[in-house]
Amino acid sequence: MAKHRLFLACLVVAMVACNKTPSAESEEGKKSDKSDKTEKSAKSDESDESDGDEGGKGKKKKKAKKSADDDEEPAKPTTPPVCRVDAQKTWAKGVNLLAGLTATSMSDGRTAVGYALGNTPQVLVIGTKGEGKLLKVQIDPQSTFASKAPKAGDGVRTIWRVTPVKLEDKVAHAFVDFHDEYKEQNAKHKRVVCGPVDGGGQWVVDQGTAYWLDPKLAKDPVAALAAEAKAAGVVIDPVKPYREIRGCRSFFDPKRDEKWIVGSRLEIVLDGDKLTKVASQLFVESGVNGKLKELDVRVQKIEPKKLDWKPVDFEVPLSHELADGSFLVAARYGSSMLVAQLQNDKNTKTKKTYPGYFNMPDASEDGPDDVLVASMSTGNNGSVLRAMRIDGTKPELPAEWSKVTTDEDDSHAESRPEFLRDSKGQRWIAYIENADKGKGHLEIIPVNAGFRASGLPYGVTKEDEKATEARLVAQKDGGFVVAYIRDSGSGIGELVTEDLDCSVVAK
Repeated sequence: MAKHRLFLACLVVAMVACNKTPSAESEEGKKSDKSDKTEKSAKSDESDESDGDEGGKGKKKKKAKKSADDDEEPAKPTTPPVCRVDAQKTWAKGVNLLAGLTATSMSDGRTAVGYALGNTPQVLVIGTKGEGKLLKVQIDPQSTFASKAPKAGDGVRTIWRVTPVKLEDKVAHAFVDFHDEYKEQNAKHKRVVCGPVDGGGQWVVDQGTAYWLDPKLAKDPVAALAAEAKAAGVVIDPVKPYREIRGCRSFFDPKRDEKWIVGSRLEIVLDGDKLTKVASQLFVESGVNGKLKELDVRVQKIEPKKLDWKPVDFEVPLSHELADGSFLVAARYGSSMLVAQLQNDKNTKTKKTYPGYFNMPDASEDGPDDVLVASMSTGNNGSVLRAMRIDGTKPELPAEWSKVTTDEDDSHAESRPEFLRDSKGQRWIAYIENADKGKGHLEIIPVNAGFRASGLPYGVTKEDEKATEARLVAQKDGGFVVAYIRDSGSGIGELVTEDLDCSVVAK
């Protein structure tokens, strides 16, 4: 398979040379953020997605009035919100914790939440009054997802994300992002795929030798790559570099019926069998067999004597349409977070790098504005919440992230935040507190426009219950549904929803 990829790379370059037009390409990633000094620590996965406004030019959101105390420091919260649980339901057991939950706000007001039972994609549909139903994802038997899945004992499939794109009465259509790893005679091989599973065409697909996954090859991946290229008669140089897609995530805007993928790609240049360049590229791709657009590139410094090095990728990517029709893309690279604003044609408008090791960002609308939230490592297994507001009338990236205050005890670790502004204008943040191996206590807290707590946290999970992540879905007449994955022990996840009616109580 690697020979196949190397041959194709050479063929493509030859074709480009005939047309006398240079080629250009790109790449993607996983988690990061803020400016307090941070430590690199464990890895997490995924991300979340969202929608924005109508039309390529963007239908402007109405500027909402902010109350006078929105940006003022509120008094120290002393009372938790009063929340009434109108309904609770367990929808499924055996939920894939890595695939998590991906919510899409559909044009008809419903919210589709993509998840996986094992390696089977599913969708939970939440209505405007809290009602729900489960739909199977339509899968084409001839798709890469169905026809080329690793057989038991021959390989492993990892699902990264299930992104709903269309709802019918009995089935849902979705993009599924996944990674396959195969055991073969000489070396492990891998395949990275992001795109539809219903026969809607081929999007991002990359396959070849797993230089960094096979224990034998990972001892000196460059030597293994050089040897395979030589055997195939392929030259890896600045004109014909080796390229490998490391990861990708799908995104969907139902208002514009637009689908796109953000990914991370590795590029390597050799001089014979010596490494001369390693670069990671963050890219965006739209449409079937679409062209990759490079958003950012980072050249890595590799120690010549360190043979068993591993690539640094753009991780936990997020993409979200802003109020003016432009797009936001965020991805972690090492111990920093890149945030870029794209024009509606996906060309880069502006970008900034924020220091800090961030996990799992989330983007949401806040009236006329947009809000990005993430957790940031503080070292020693600690993490804090950070947020940035992007003005709907003049979208610009802020100079730094804002601190999110939850309670007065800074010793608590807070992660996996989700922001919501309900139909009454109250802002909420859900987060996992004191997560151990990704599982912790799920809490929600009311905040003002400056991301300062206006009440004490309300515990969604009780006593010894643990959750891994949550999605908040506003209801038309007030209240909201919190959909979350609850750990039932032994790594088994349950998909649970609670219909909450919460109000902030004055002191």
